[in-house]
Amino acid sequence: MGRQVIEDLDVLRRDVRNQILSLRSVSAILEQITFQDLWEDSSTDEQDMVKYFALMGDKRRLRMWITNHPNIELGERSVRELRSLARTLTVAYYSRMTKIELIKSIERTT
Repeated sequence: MGRQVIEDLDVLRRDVRNQILSLRSVSAILEQITFQDLWEDSSTDEQDMVKYFALMGDKRRLRMWITNHPNIELGERSVRELRSLARTLTVAYYSRMTKIELIKSIERTT
């Protein structure tokens, strides 16, 4: 019985450590100036959604919210993000394009 108690304690420690690391990542996202600007430009409903993501430690959804926010200029996005957007907009040959080509194609499509 003592061995099981120690294993359970190790699992608990690991889970808590993982949550702490996740919340530190979320905290770093919340501290970005870009995040603050987007937050101020968002509706109350959007802010509530983002609060939920932050409190749940869901950094993936927070990053998606930032990436997909309409106030982010195309030039500020990474090539990977631009390719994802181009794929969504069904831009032909997006995977072969440079950042500048992607921006021009996306702007023509929207």
